Amino acid sequence: MKKTLLLLLALCLVTFAFSQSYLDPAKGYKLHDLFPSYNQFSNFEVSDSIMYANDGDTIRCFNLKTGKLLTKKYGKPGSYMAWPSFLTISPDGKRLWAGYTNGGNTDDRIYAIDLKTGTWALKAKLSGNFDLEFLNGKVLVSGLNSSDWSAANSIFLLDTTGSDNHKKLIEIGGNSTGFAVDSKGNVYCGTSLMYAATPKPDGLYSWNSDKVLTAISGTTFLTLDDGTVLSNLPNGGYDCRVDAGDNLFFNSNNFSGPGVIGRWNGLYGPALNYDTVATAPKSDWMTSLKSTGNVLKPEKGGKLFTMGYALPVVEIQHTQPPVNKKKMANIEGLLSDAKIIIDLSSHFSTDDANVLTYEVVSNSNSSVALAFVDNKNLEINFVAPGQTRISVKATSFGLSVADTFYVGVHPDINGDYVVSDFENLSLDPNSYWNGSDGSGGFVSGAAKFHNSNSGFTWDGWAYSNMADNTTASWSNQYSAITGAGVDTLQSKGKNYGVGYISSDWNTYKPIPLVLNFQKKVAQEVKGLFVTNSTYAALSMEKGDDFAKKFGGVDGNDPDWYKLSVWGLKNGNKTDTINFYLADYRFSDNSKDYVINTWQWLELSSLGSVDSLMFSVSSSDVGMFGINTPLYFNVDNIYMSPDNAPVVNNPIADVSVNVNAPDYTIDLTNVFADADKDEIVKTVESNSNTALVTTSIQGNILTLAFTPNQTGTAAIVIKGQSGLLSVTDTFTVTLTPNTGVNKTVNTPFILFPNPSDGRFRITVATNKSLKISVIDLSGHVVYVNPNYKTGELIDISSMPSGNYVVRLQQDQETNSRIIIKQ
Repeated sequence: MKKTLLLLLALCLVTFAFSQSYLDPAKGYKLHDLFPSYNQFSNFEVSDSIMYANDGDTIRCFNLKTGKLLTKKYGKPGSYMAWPSFLTISPDGKRLWAGYTNGGNTDDRIYAIDLKTGTWALKAKLSGNFDLEFLNGKVLVSGLNSSDWSAANSIFLLDTTGSDNHKKLIEIGGNSTGFAVDSKGNVYCGTSLMYAATPKPDGLYSWNSDKVLTAISGTTFLTLDDGTVLSNLPNGGYDCRVDAGDNLFFNSNNFSGPGVIGRWNGLYGPALNYDTVATAPKSDWMTSLKSTGNVLKPEKGGKLFTMGYALPVVEIQHTQPPVNKKKMANIEGLLSDAKIIIDLSSHFSTDDANVLTYEVVSNSNSSVALAFVDNKNLEINFVAPGQTRISVKATSFGLSVADTFYVGVHPDINGDYVVSDFENLSLDPNSYWNGSDGSGGFVSGAAKFHNSNSGFTWDGWAYSNMADNTTASWSNQYSAITGAGVDTLQSKGKNYGVGYISSDWNTYKPIPLVLNFQKKVAQEVKGLFVTNSTYAALSMEKGDDFAKKFGGVDGNDPDWYKLSVWGLKNGNKTDTINFYLADYRFSDNSKDYVINTWQWLELSSLGSVDSLMFSVSSSDVGMFGINTPLYFNVDNIYMSPDNAPVVNNPIADVSVNVNAPDYTIDLTNVFADADKDEIVKTVESNSNTALVTTSIQGNILTLAFTPNQTGTAAIVIKGQSGLLSVTDTFTVTLTPNTGVNKTVNTPFILFPNPSDGRFRITVATNKSLKISVIDLSGHVVYVNPNYKTGELIDISSMPSGNYVVRLQQDQETNSRIIIKQ
């Protein structure tokens, strides 16, 4: 059937179906109307940066780059009255071929227009001409070649000699449709067989070049049966187009429903083997398809064009999915940190960045951090210590790409603590130490870490600054999944601890690791940071030769990997604190996680302990024990400081008569320790052992006096807790036998203390005072027999240390310690 009938029907439809934007792009495509104020063109052609559009009488030219109408135009020969049927540029770009038909198909012409001179040359007459393409320098035209509308639509070899002896090459049948030729000479056409003598499903067909060339040189023509069915069509085809990349596009119209532009997907057969490019939801009738370049490569000028009757030309571009050009890094920070703002445009890109939109598609634990998008910025607000997994999606023209990262929030730890941060341990960059020298361990802060290394195997503790968080194998056993220590967040250091737990050869059960304290007494551990090793994390996330992928094939397996920590005190075990290094037990699989950030593990509830024990367990257990790699990492172990003992109740000076019996002093409450550790008391020094001897049993100090001796001795008692100690000094005075033994605590104030050796004493009395300052060896370094309260005492020339200040008033004495700095 001749195309003119379709033209008239379409014109009736568009009279009331006009819409400024009449095509909807499919995912992966964008489009816009070209020259929207020009909507009365019958057909068009695109070549380089010029669009040629035929309004019936005149072919006008538009600059596609500037969007302007050019002054150059080509007017149809004035004496000829007909409707435009097609415009096709010649392969050399020098001539524009224009087809026309009239009402009775009695004077249907094909012209070639010289684009330089504007000269129109009548090349042939072919009734019902509809489309024109070139094949190896030959001109092919679709149409009827007959004024009889019942003639079969066909593709002809155009005779341009003036004889109009056009040779039928392919008989299509049905309504007239456009066709296309690819770079290899294959011919394509979509059928429109609604009114065919024998209706059949419409399809997209191809005829290979060999058959077409045989038809050109031979005496018979091809039919649909000689072609290959590429795809069924949803409705009758109108036009098809092969671009410079040999991608095949077609359009298909429907009188009462949406039309479609599609791209053949490379499959064959009677099925809908195409991907949708755009649709015409309002039944707008689409006409010619044109293209520049490879439509799938818009960056190189690839574009597709179409037009609806009485509607503007539409430019269609293929869009690539957005690209995750820079993977989002995991984020770790303190709870008190200000909100984090990330410019998402630095992580995602597309061929048109202005149309990228972003959204947070998941947040596995919003109780840890909140995330939302403001324009192109991702804002993250910390809520509570923990870890969450956040996914962000970037979308352009219906195509999306997502990126997932972890957020680890650390608590703010305030107070005075001794921290084992491994930074005191020297390492070359990207290296580790695992006890290869046979030393059996190492010390950081107040903690001692033990290991065993036979030269072939090792277990226990190591320290590392390895940064490899991508290699998934045993060869990468010394790396943390974070790629650095927790102190890296504050740019303080990169070292961290590595824990590897071996298994018992008989039971295959893990053998716990021990962590001792340098201070050989019990103390409180505030907590530590923990994370997964790269080896264990990637094994759980992906599986390996020995261990399963956590969650299983469908993600529903309730897998887990757990670190357990407990304390010992005098051999007694405390409660156990468990921390899941991976947990897939949630009914909502989106909440499943593997720890990928440093996480705080609070241990203060264990109380005062003299060692910590570490072990692991897993849901993935085989006949030889746990399959999950038995590794974990620790950093920044916070311990309460080892408080030195203090003198709580100073020992009073002792004054007895010569030949007095042994004298005992209870030392139980002399010293105190904030850590509540045991305090060992010893005699640090005795300035006059010829006068008095000392001994301590338990908490009782015994003084034994030498017979018939008088004089003074300064005795220093030391109270020691762990590695720290404090002393208390008192004097023992043996006086001639007066029948009275006095040790009097006359109150006085000594200030400042400590001092630079210059200090004062105030006493609430008007009596005469004698002040003596004695060093710990018993030598008097200062004496004032008539001291007045408040006077300056100066021993600044003496060495730094502790000195005994003795006050004597009548028969009473009292002593204090002055610290000379």
